[in-house]
Amino acid sequence: MSYSPFFRIISLLMFLSMYLSGYSQDNIEEYLKAKTVDKQVDTLMNLGEYYLETNQDSALYFYRKAIDLETNNPQRNDSTLFQLLFKVGEINKENQFYEVAGGYFKKALEAAPKFDDRELSLNVLIELGRINRRLGNYDLALEYDLKALSIVETLSNPKRLSLIYNFIGIDYYRYHNFDDAILNFNRSLEIRQKTLDSIGIADCYNNLGMVYDDIGDTASALDNYTKSLIIYEKKDEYDGIAASLNNMAGIYYQQDNFQMVMNYMLKALEIRRKAGDKRKLSYTLLNIASLYLSTNEIKKSIELNLEGLQLAKEIGAKSQKKIAYKGLSDAYFETNDYLDAYKYHILYSSVKDSIFKENKSRAIAEMQAKYETEKKEIENQLLKNENKAKSRNQIILIVAIVALILLLLMLIYYLRLRGISHRQQKALAHIELARKEQEKQNLKDKVFAEKQINKLQQEKFDIDIKHKNKELANSTLSLINKNEVLGKLRADIKSLEAPHTGQSEIISYINQNLDTENDWKKFKVEFEEVHPGFFDRINKTYPDLSETYIKICAFLRIDLTSKEIADLLHVSVAAVNKNRQRLRKKLNLEAEADLGIVLKRV
Repeated sequence: MSYSPFFRIISLLMFLSMYLSGYSQDNIEEYLKAKTVDKQVDTLMNLGEYYLETNQDSALYFYRKAIDLETNNPQRNDSTLFQLLFKVGEINKENQFYEVAGGYFKKALEAAPKFDDRELSLNVLIELGRINRRLGNYDLALEYDLKALSIVETLSNPKRLSLIYNFIGIDYYRYHNFDDAILNFNRSLEIRQKTLDSIGIADCYNNLGMVYDDIGDTASALDNYTKSLIIYEKKDEYDGIAASLNNMAGIYYQQDNFQMVMNYMLKALEIRRKAGDKRKLSYTLLNIASLYLSTNEIKKSIELNLEGLQLAKEIGAKSQKKIAYKGLSDAYFETNDYLDAYKYHILYSSVKDSIFKENKSRAIAEMQAKYETEKKEIENQLLKNENKAKSRNQIILIVAIVALILLLLMLIYYLRLRGISHRQQKALAHIELARKEQEKQNLKDKVFAEKQINKLQQEKFDIDIKHKNKELANSTLSLINKNEVLGKLRADIKSLEAPHTGQSEIISYINQNLDTENDWKKFKVEFEEVHPGFFDRINKTYPDLSETYIKICAFLRIDLTSKEIADLLHVSVAAVNKNRQRLRKKLNLEAEADLGIVLKRV
C-alpha cells in the first residue's frame, strides 16, 4: 500500500507532537519548513542525536525514518546513508541486539565503497568481526577480520595493523587452530614492540599464555603470563594484573596445587580492592569463596560469599547474586545448617528464574526488532517495485499516446484504402497487449511478496523451535538439580545415627519426588511438544531398542551430558557411558559417526 507525501508528513507531525515536547521550537519549525529530502534527513538526524542519550527508542525512530528517506532519495547521498546505518548498528550493539546490529553494519559496508573511504570500511569490518565473535560465529569473524587486514595493509597505521592481527589470533584461538593463533599474536607483538605500546605488548603476552595453556605447554604459558604481569604492574594496569594472576592461578589449579592457586587468587583480590571496580571485585570474591569451599574452609567461604553478595546487591548484578546464593547454600549444607542452606537455595532458584526471564525477554525483543527491520526492508522493496511499475506505466502511457496520434494520422491517410474496421482491430490489439503485460507484472509482484512472507514465517518458526529446545533443556536440568538435592538429602537423613520422629515419612516423601517413572512421563510429554513424532520414528527405525535406550536417545537429542543422564536415571556415569557404547552398536554406527547428529536426523 502506498501513501501520498501529504499523508506521510501528517503522520510524522503527529509523532513529533507526542515526543518533541522538550525540543526547541526553532528546530521543529525547521523540519516543518523543509522542502527537500536532504533537509528532512538532516533534521531527522539532528532529532536522533538529541534523543540519543535520553530516549534511544525515539532516537532509533528518527534514524530509521531518515534511513528510509535517504534510501528512496533519487539523489541519494551514500555518505549520509552510511552514517545513519552505522549509528543504528552501534545503538543495537550497545543494547546487545547483535544480529540486528550486524544487519545494519552489513548495509553500511555495502554503502562505504560507493564513496571510496577505506577507513570507514575498516571500521565496519572491525565491528562485524566483534559482533560475530560475540555470537560465536568465529568463521565469519575470521572472514571479516581478514578483509579488514587486506585494507589496513594499504594504510600506514601500525596500531590498527597490530589490532587486526590480535583479532585474527583470537579467531584462530577460538577455532582451536593454535598454530595460526600463535603466529598472529606474535605478529601483533612484533609491531607493538616497535611502536613501544606497553599495554598492547602485555595483552599479546597474555593471549599467548592462554594458547600455550590450552595446548598443555604450562612452562611457556607461565612465562608469557609472567611477562604480561610485569608490564601491567609497571603501568598500574589493575585489570591486566588481576587477569594475569587469575590465569596463573588457573594453571596451578589444573595441577591440583591449591596453595599456589590461593596465593595468586588472594593477590588478585588485593588488586581488585585497589581498583575499586565492584563488579570485578565481586567475581573475584566469589571465585575465592568457591576455592575455600573445595578445600573445606567453610567459614572463610561463607564470609567471602557474603561480601561478594553485598557488592552484587549494591550494583544490581543478578548473575553474581546467583553465584553467591548457590555458594552460600552449598557452604551451609556442608555445616549441616539445612535451614540456611534451604533459604539460600530458594533465593538462588528465584534469581536464576529471574535471569532466565530477563534473557527470554531480551531474546524476544531482539527477535521483534529483527522482524520489524526485515518487515521494513520488504515494505521498502515493495515500494520501490511500485514506483518502478508507476514509471513503467507512465512510459507505456506516453508511448501509447504517441502511437495513437501516429495511428490517427495513418488512419486519415489509409481511410480510403483500408477502412475503419482495420483501424479498430489494430487499436484493440495494442490495448490487449498492454493489459496482458500489466497482468504479468502484477503476478510477478504478488509472487515476490508471497516468497518474502514465507521466508519471514520460516525464520520465526526456526526461532520458536530453538527457544523451545532451550526451555526443554532448562526444564530437564532443573529436574536433575532437584534429584541431586533430594538424593543428597535422603542420604544425609538416612545417615543420621539416632532415628528422629517423622524420619521415615520424610524419606518416603523424598522417594515420591524421586520417582523416575513420573519424571520420565513428564519429560516425554514436554519432549513430544518440541519434537513431535520422535519416539514413533525411532521405534519404527530401530524396533529392537529397549525403553532404557529410547530414554537415552531422547536425552542425547537435547544434548544432555552423561552425568546429567546418570542423575536422571539414578545410575552411575560409567553405566550411562556403557549404555551409550551399546546403543552405538545397536544403531550400527561407524566408529567416527557422531551419535548426537544421528539422533537429530531421526
